[in-house]
Amino acid sequence: MDFMKSETIINLARSFAGESQARTRYDMYAIKAKEEGYAYLAYVISQLAANEYAHAKVFFDHINSHAPQIVNNLFIDAGYPYKIRGTMENMQFAAEGEHEEATVIYPKFGQIAEQEGLKEIAVSYNLISKIEAQHNKIFTEIHDQLKNGTAYKKDQPVLWKCSVCGHEHLLTEPWQKCPVCGHPIGFTELQLQELH
Repeated sequence: MDFMKSETIINLARSFAGESQARTRYDMYAIKAKEEGYAYLAYVISQLAANEYAHAKVFFDHINSHAPQIVNNLFIDAGYPYKIRGTMENMQFAAEGEHEEATVIYPKFGQIAEQEGLKEIAVSYNLISKIEAQHNKIFTEIHDQLKNGTAYKKDQPVLWKCSVCGHEHLLTEPWQKCPVCGHPIGFTELQLQELH
């Protein structure tokens, strides 16, 4: 199989573009979350954006390591979303995109790479699709907690921590303002790793 004429090289280019756009979109979502007072959620979203960069680099590196010469341009035909709303809606939109990557797009691209004899690339697609499934769960959980009003309200006491000064306390709801440093509720994080 001539890599330069394979379907996989185009799929890698699409994947690189998609992950690059997702990273930028998630950075925008993090800024929006911070503007809405969700500083810790902004941090979580930024971490997921960093994951998207790492995925983009994997796809980029596959193109460069398999191509027999420098690739100046690859022309792709693909659609990419341009949507930003409030944090709750952004989380739903991000979850939907991650779900599609995890269950449809990347498994299909992995299967094509396998059929074209590009096993290393197929493995990357399969592993990254599992990560995208985890991203879907995280974005869905954030969305659901914001929608249901449970992001900062739990049935049982949990350990809350101020992400600025480190103050911790076991409560069903965190403080509105940290009693130590005065930062608002949006800087509070769960220590039980419910969002991870």
